[in-house]
Amino acid sequence: MRFSLLLTCAVAAGLALPPTSVAQAPQVTKVSANTNISNYLLGNPAASKNQLLYLPADLAGATAGTINRVYFRRGTASMSGVALSDFTIKLGHTSNTTFVPATEFYTGLQTVLNQATYNPGAGAAGEWISIPLTSAFTYDPAKTLIVETSFTASTATYVYTDGDPHSGANAGKKLFSASATAITGTTTSSVWQHFGFDLGPVGVRDDAAIGASLSIFPQPATTELHLSWPAAPAGPITLSLYDAQGRRVREQQTSAELVRLGYSALPTAELAAGTYSLVVAVADGSRFVRPVVVTQ
Repeated sequence: MRFSLLLTCAVAAGLALPPTSVAQAPQVTKVSANTNISNYLLGNPAASKNQLLYLPADLAGATAGTINRVYFRRGTASMSGVALSDFTIKLGHTSNTTFVPATEFYTGLQTVLNQATYNPGAGAAGEWISIPLTSAFTYDPAKTLIVETSFTASTATYVYTDGDPHSGANAGKKLFSASATAITGTTTSSVWQHFGFDLGPVGVRDDAAIGASLSIFPQPATTELHLSWPAAPAGPITLSLYDAQGRRVREQQTSAELVRLGYSALPTAELAAGTYSLVVAVADGSRFVRPVVVTQ
């Protein structure tokens, strides 16, 4: 279905501008009601390097695709001002369900983010820290996902993240060290992190640098999905919606002017309930991927 929402009509109808920032929850998550908090991830030098394992059963419902954004959930309210030096995220796969040997980090992982300085920013307890990746990772849902974070220095230690007690079913799935370059570590951390990620169609990369202000709402959507992107590049914009199997189910065009003001929308009433990926393509060839949930 082709659509065109004209700005003059929107203003005449008295439509309110959308919020400038809309929180996006992860498309795929590993969370539970059994929570614990720890600063052994994003700040405490005692855990400058972390690796976590997420088994296929931990990420139930995930499908093959491209991970373009990862998330960790805040355990307590966090203030801005934390600076992590040489912050790096790496992802990889293994057929194992634990670390083998038990104290050795996995190697050969793909670097998906490296920033000279990273600040997780402020936020309330229970909110997700959203981290766009600079290199997409092709995810295989049949294998254990390896997630590594590291940094070389930190200006504060008070970014607490949420997770499960590191015991029982989660024993042996988190390894950490005080050194960002360590080969071995310890599994004694009390928290196995709650985690999430967004999946795009295979082969589509999220050029995230200028896409930080791109918001998709409401989530979940019922009859219509709105886009707001104050920093949208000039020129035509193509919106492509993919289902969980990577099939394109809708495509249409809009303009940067309408998207900047939040007056572009996708009809969703005819779609089956489920999880989708919205690929926003701009004139210079950049692609931006966002998760979409539809309910009926």
